Amino acid sequence: MAQPKEKIPVEKIQLLVQILACLHDSTEKAAADFSQANFTEADVEGWRTLHRGLMYAQRIIKKISGPASPVQKLDLDVLLLPEHKSKKAKRSAEKKADLKKMDEAEAKVKEIRQHKPPSQ
Repeated sequence: MAQPKEKIPVEKIQLLVQILACLHDSTEKAAADFSQANFTEADVEGWRTLHRGLMYAQRIIKKISGPASPVQKLDLDVLLLPEHKSKKAKRSAEKKADLKKMDEAEAKVKEIRQHKPPSQ
């Protein structure tokens, strides 16, 4: 369900910029530290949850930014690991199958209602 639009003061959007910049700087430093320590990977809890959160943030930022902004074409799925992508594809297929079953059931109910004689 879509949320209603709200009037957001530009100051709040500027605060968002500062918060995102802080997240960027911290992540960039962590990546540099890992590289400097010759780590090839890091144990991170909640990576898929981070991906989902970024998707929500991207959805809102797309609305704030213009149509030519690079965020419009940004593919966040590049962050997912191969096993995450397969789970995502499986969930997507299951969701499509469920929607198809629901559509078929609705069509069957409509057909039954059309052929049912009026109650007396």
